[in-house]
Amino acid sequence: GPADVFVLPDGDILVADGYRNSRVVRFASDGSFKSIIGGAKGTEPGQFNVPHAVVADSRGRIIVADAENSRIQVFDQSGKFLEQWTDFTAKPRGSMYITADDTLYVSHVDSESISIMKNGKVIERVTGVGGRPHGVTLDQQGNIYVANPASRSVKKIVKK
Repeated sequence: GPADVFVLPDGDILVADGYRNSRVVRFASDGSFKSIIGGAKGTEPGQFNVPHAVVADSRGRIIVADAENSRIQVFDQSGKFLEQWTDFTAKPRGSMYITADDTLYVSHVDSESISIMKNGKVIERVTGVGGRPHGVTLDQQGNIYVANPASRSVKKIVKK
C-alpha cells in the first residue's frame, strides 16, 4: 500500500507504505531491499498509523508524515527515532515537499490547507487551497503548486 516515494541523494528509495502496512521501506537504487522503519501500527515513537508521505532533509534525516497520529516523525539514516512534530492543526495527510534550506511544506487534505514548517514549527499556513490537496511542490520562484484530485485541478499559489 505505498502512499509516497522519495529518492535520496545517494539513489536509495524511500517508500511510505501506509495503506496496508505501517512502515517506511528503504530500497537501494537497483530496487533491492535495504531496511524498514516502523512496521508496527500504533502511537508510540517509531510506530505509525498511515505513514502517508516521506522526505529527507539536508542532514539526511528521514521525515515521515504519520497521518492518523496527527504528527510528523523524524528518524536518522539507520531508522532510529529522533523526534516528533505536532505543531499543526490538521492531520498531515497529503504530501510533503522540502526545500534545500529544509523548509517543509505539508499538505492537509482534510482542512484543505498547507503548513509551511521550519525546525519542526509551523511558520506559515496557507488556507483556502480547496479540493483536498494531495500533492504539493514548488517552482524556482517559490510559487506553490497543489494537486487537487477532488476538483480535478492543479492550483498555483503565487509567492507574495
